[in-house]
Amino acid sequence: MNTGKNLRTINKMFATRMNHYPEHLTFSSDAQTLAIVGFQHDKTIRTEIWNLNTEQLSHVISGQPLWDSRIRKRNTITATTLSSDGKILASGNEAGHIIVWDLENKQNIDITKGHLQRITSVAINADTNILASASYDKPIKIWDFRTGSEIYTLVGEDTFDYNSNGALLAISPNGKTLITSDHHMPELIRIWDLRTGKEIHKLFSNTGPLRCFTLSADGKIFVSVSCGGYVNIWNLQTQELLAKLPHDATRTSVAISPDGQTIVSYVGKFIQVWRVP
Repeated sequence: MNTGKNLRTINKMFATRMNHYPEHLTFSSDAQTLAIVGFQHDKTIRTEIWNLNTEQLSHVISGQPLWDSRIRKRNTITATTLSSDGKILASGNEAGHIIVWDLENKQNIDITKGHLQRITSVAINADTNILASASYDKPIKIWDFRTGSEIYTLVGEDTFDYNSNGALLAISPNGKTLITSDHHMPELIRIWDLRTGKEIHKLFSNTGPLRCFTLSADGKIFVSVSCGGYVNIWNLQTQELLAKLPHDATRTSVAISPDGQTIVSYVGKFIQVWRVP
């Protein structure tokens, strides 16, 4: 990060048994664990868990068929997330089901039939056992992922039932706050109190619908990328917009370092590195 030089290239190592390019790549926030999801030649889903320090495959989850004939729906994974320590993996699929795995003990915790339609986003906090899920059936739901029980459905200030189509989700490191953005009001970022399920703040990006966002490890800095290519940096404690990085319509992804001081965005074939003001 200091010199911009490539330290290592990992090539033809991941997903060697998969039938196609991986559908999802998910890092833990400590950058020690990588989850890769795809499907195999026998038309079953394969999830590989890699230790990035040792570059060793530590765990494989496989065997789930792509098609569930009982409900006549595809099981294709549509959203994944890892807990910050890389020990819990949560996935949502096209059938609306949520699957949670304990990677440390290599066992399935729960399969929840949480939604009626495709899951669009999942977020997790292992310390509080909280999982948030969004789906094309619109409600955002909050779960205890250890028991599989639903805690509540979000209700916003400006509508009786808060509906969100294709939402983005992020949970703060302390597990107390949820951030959402959705297609219903594309430039609006909502901040929720997870203890009560109530909306506590609104942020307006004014740069078009959001493509992705991320939180710093301490939960103080929030970074969002709009479809127009702007990167907005927010102070979540004060709801202040700290900076708006220059527009680039090809910018498609963003990440922030654990200390919250460095932001990396992907632009076309280039990686841009920024310092938080």
